[in-house]
Amino acid sequence: MIESATGENCEVFMLAYSARSLKWHMGEEYFSERFNILHGKYDYCIIQEQAHPMTEESDTITYAGRIIELCDCASGICAAAYVQDREDCPRNMGLYSCGDHLLSL
Repeated sequence: MIESATGENCEVFMLAYSARSLKWHMGEEYFSERFNILHGKYDYCIIQEQAHPMTEESDTITYAGRIIELCDCASGICAAAYVQDREDCPRNMGLYSCGDHLLSL
């Protein structure tokens, strides 16, 4: 889709372990995540929290915020976080940041 719209090649990388929360990634794999974000020369970082079981909302905000801080340190990365529907609150919830550090649920 991006390639057809812009004419530029698009490469996608996923830095994730299945069924692991952002809290786990920023704890167990912090240095790997940090290195990749700071030195990967990415244009965008899409953050997605573990969906089932859904983690604590405060953990999602805390650890998405830490990833966004790393993205801010890497020049040119725009970070956007997407949280899937919660079973106990069936609506789309999103965390977004693109330089303004606004997190909203």
